[in-house]
Amino acid sequence: MTEAFAESDGNPEELRPEGLQLEKLQIVLAQLEQQNKLLLLSQRAMATEHRQYRELSQSGNEGYLITNHLGIIQAANQQAAQMLGCPLKHLIGKPLAVLVVLSERRRFRQLLAELNRTDLNTESGQWQFQLQPYSQPAFVAELSVTTVQNSAGQISALHFYLRNTATAEQASTELQQALDFEAALKRITDQVRDSLDEQQILQTAVRELGLVLNASNCAISLYDFYDPHGRDPHGRSRLSHQFSTTFPQNPETPMASWPEIYNQLLQGQELQFCHLEPPSPQPQAAILACPILGSGVIGDIWLYKLKDSSFSDLEVRLVRQVANQCAIAIRQARFYQAAQAQTQAQTQELEQLDQLKNEFLSTISHELRTPLSNIKLAINMLKIGFNQLKPLLQASATDSLARTDPNLAIQKLNHYLQILENECNREVELIEDLLTFQQPRINTDSSSLEPIQLQPWLSEILQSFQPQAQAQQQRLTLDVPAALPTLVCDASNLRRVIKELLVNACKYTPSDEEITLSACINTDTVQLSVSNTGIEIPPQSLPHLFERFYRVPNSDPWKYGGTGLGLALVQRLTEQLGGKIWVESSSDRTTFTLEWPCRFQD
Repeated sequence: MTEAFAESDGNPEELRPEGLQLEKLQIVLAQLEQQNKLLLLSQRAMATEHRQYRELSQSGNEGYLITNHLGIIQAANQQAAQMLGCPLKHLIGKPLAVLVVLSERRRFRQLLAELNRTDLNTESGQWQFQLQPYSQPAFVAELSVTTVQNSAGQISALHFYLRNTATAEQASTELQQALDFEAALKRITDQVRDSLDEQQILQTAVRELGLVLNASNCAISLYDFYDPHGRDPHGRSRLSHQFSTTFPQNPETPMASWPEIYNQLLQGQELQFCHLEPPSPQPQAAILACPILGSGVIGDIWLYKLKDSSFSDLEVRLVRQVANQCAIAIRQARFYQAAQAQTQAQTQELEQLDQLKNEFLSTISHELRTPLSNIKLAINMLKIGFNQLKPLLQASATDSLARTDPNLAIQKLNHYLQILENECNREVELIEDLLTFQQPRINTDSSSLEPIQLQPWLSEILQSFQPQAQAQQQRLTLDVPAALPTLVCDASNLRRVIKELLVNACKYTPSDEEITLSACINTDTVQLSVSNTGIEIPPQSLPHLFERFYRVPNSDPWKYGGTGLGLALVQRLTEQLGGKIWVESSSDRTTFTLEWPCRFQD
């Protein structure tokens, strides 16, 4: 082993040629590998470009051309062939310059020459030329050109995108028109949503349609049928609303005069036509008629344009949508009107019933008042006669009366007369209350006002309740300052209010409890209150106390009697005084407080 190494180290020149050859071989292999990578990338780029071109040629909406650096067409898509009016196979190999109008070819060739100059780095540009297709009118085209360069930096191909400017403008115009139509439809839809006024909605519809479609006339008519299904030959189309810039629409059109038109409309189909002869009442014009569909056909929309115009599909769709909105508006408005009419009829019926009730109560009250007045008169006459006969009855007692104490018999007769008089007075007061409620408003004039001194006046009223309070073992107290100024008010109504509150207090106050009538004068108001102890009203009943016929629930609703009109009458009379009344109840005490504006005697 050692000898071998020694021998090898002694002759190094013998291995040098093989090492050099190996290094050269490795360099060559690296170069080949790099070239393969570049070739692979180039192939992928070509495949990608081919795929893009194929996609453009198959589905592109713009014309697409590929030319060499001299402008000779090498490839094109179908859209370009259609724009240039030439079969695709005939375009290949032709100079693009021959498709430019003669007056602009020189400028086109100059631009091509500038693209091919080596001192320019232009890779794309935007040109505009007038092209002359083989079998079509010339048009202005926008050409977007892109250069393709080879490895030496020279132009190997030109890619052109073609766009017809007139078509682009038309597309822009159509887009703007669609936006205008959408805005007009939204305004009509908003009107339908926000309003129940049929007239206002239909007028908005014809105006918006007439303006956005630039129509000479736009009219909405509603049908008048004897037959709801529209088969009546005597049916008429009556003009409802119109927006006209040139001529008006007939106010009424018999359907039989234009059967070929109305038969189609009654089938729910729109139509376009042009009347050149009578019976058309309008000048020559393009006409669009569209039905309004509700429960069947309920009307139509007619639009007129100049005779050289027509209605596009977009315009027809807009009119159809507006007709649908009009149908919704008419249906909503008529439902609302029907509901309003029904409500009004019910209101009138209730008012009539209320009036009949008022008249009945008023009649009954007056009819009852007359016999009660006679009864009261008869009671008074009986009392007078009885008082006159009383000495005679005592002096000349008969045998039958001898067996009975004359004084006891007289007391019984007095008692019966008193009962008769009390019950008669109760009926009179009830009738007066009913008559008071029948009045729509209790008016006060200056003749009903009178001066009163509160302290003695209230003392007199309270004194009249003293016998009843003593019988029920109740205490009556008056708490009114003596030095009060003289008030001016409706004494009659105020007396009724106080009496009713005292009657209510005496009715519900238990024995050995106190009823207090008090009054005071503030800066600009008078306050008067009636309070009683030993009883408390439930909180849930307080808001209902002044309602008619309301009675506080208890174990025996008939124990205290009454109609439930007393406190309602108190509130009504308090309003007559220009004041207010409220109730407070807590800690076994209930207080009714009346307050009204001050008015003093001069």
